[in-house]
Amino acid sequence: MILERELYKSISTTRAILKSLRAYSFTSLRILIKGKGSILKNDKERGLPQLIDPSSCSGCNDCAVICPTACLDVKIDKEKLSSMILDVKKCIFCGLCKEVCDPQVIELSDYRSLASHGESSWKIDLVEKNEQA
Repeated sequence: MILERELYKSISTTRAILKSLRAYSFTSLRILIKGKGSILKNDKERGLPQLIDPSSCSGCNDCAVICPTACLDVKIDKEKLSSMILDVKKCIFCGLCKEVCDPQVIELSDYRSLASHGESSWKIDLVEKNEQA
């Protein structure tokens, strides 16, 4: 009985590994043949928030208030957006900041910064980043 159970677990694990390898192989082959653009993105995938036009921000602070992890820190200076700090470690890519933004200043990029070598890159000033781009 114990041997049968172990054999079944072994067969199940082998099948799962083979299924993963097959999916990886097909995806890799498709990328090699058709290019990276051939892979369609899932509509549910979201990236980091980014600002389209910081000058049209009304300074309502709704994006920071609705954020469930408080990853946005909005600073207003003389009714003008001076900085919007995004803490990448806290962001869960929920997209609520984009949905609540009335002037449509925030959009979600397809970029996810999930690894970094320095602590300084975990906090991004979206206003400054927009000015550099």
